Amino acid sequence: VKTVFRHYVAHPDPDLNPDSISADSVRAIHQDKNGIIWIGTASDGLNRLDPAAGEFTYYRHNPDDPNSLTGNSLFAIFEDHTGALWVGAFSGLNRFDPATGQFTRYQHDPGDPSSLSDNFVHAITEDREGYLWIGARTGLNRLDRATGQFTAYQHDPANVNSLSSGEVSSLYPDEDGALWVGTDGGLNRFEPASGNWNRYVSDPTDPSSISSNSVNAVYKDSNGFVWASTQDGLNRLDPATGQFTRYTRQDGLPADTVIGILEDDQGYLWLSTFYGLSRFDPRTATFKNFDRADGLNNNAVSYTHLTLPTSDLV
Repeated sequence: VKTVFRHYVAHPDPDLNPDSISADSVRAIHQDKNGIIWIGTASDGLNRLDPAAGEFTYYRHNPDDPNSLTGNSLFAIFEDHTGALWVGAFSGLNRFDPATGQFTRYQHDPGDPSSLSDNFVHAITEDREGYLWIGARTGLNRLDRATGQFTAYQHDPANVNSLSSGEVSSLYPDEDGALWVGTDGGLNRFEPASGNWNRYVSDPTDPSSISSNSVNAVYKDSNGFVWASTQDGLNRLDPATGQFTRYTRQDGLPADTVIGILEDDQGYLWLSTFYGLSRFDPRTATFKNFDRADGLNNNAVSYTHLTLPTSDLV
């Protein structure tokens, strides 16, 4: 089966061209339960793509409208169990109601310790209890939607039972209630019920440790293995042993900097890297790589947050 890539590029005046994405630099993609694709751009807000019609709708920051986005530089998109979209930006957290087209803003308030700890929001997820978790530049935040208050979990250099580093880059909820937290200082497993943190950090003398402390994404596959993409390759963690298996360019990756991870319904892992897209088969430990020659419009596939129906990947 031939892999086909369809291109969407920005027109000089996208508002006059509904089949044009608003900006070429994309950081987050999510397909919702109704099949609509939501795209977070690096500079021009949120895009809604109706795949059937091939048309885009744009949502941008409006300084005169408090019900618009907090800003146009976006990093993460997450759909919660109610169907609401949560959008992480350089300038705060946004809740979008598709029915009304309006945003509710959550931003850091230096005078309110129950506000978001920082406006630079990298990652968003939801746990089985319905709490929303937000990864920010200064740590992890839990939002109680009933009260609108945040609880912050931050790095404490004097406490090993804390987040391993301040900047949270990625989140993945485990089915047992734990939360996997990727940071610029290693991988963490957090148990909210007990408050316990387990850190996984790189040890140059231990090849079974994670290859790099700069974790871009974390993902748990259908077989129970935890995968971490880093600045120095792909890592597979066996939770039973606490040991990592590393995969780098020497093993077939197109680049050692791996950004995003997503599993399809055939068990393949799709990896975005700084030199193209890669399909990894965990059963054979082999990679199939795609670049411009295969139809990609850019070799640097740098988005981290990607959630699509798995059948659309192959």
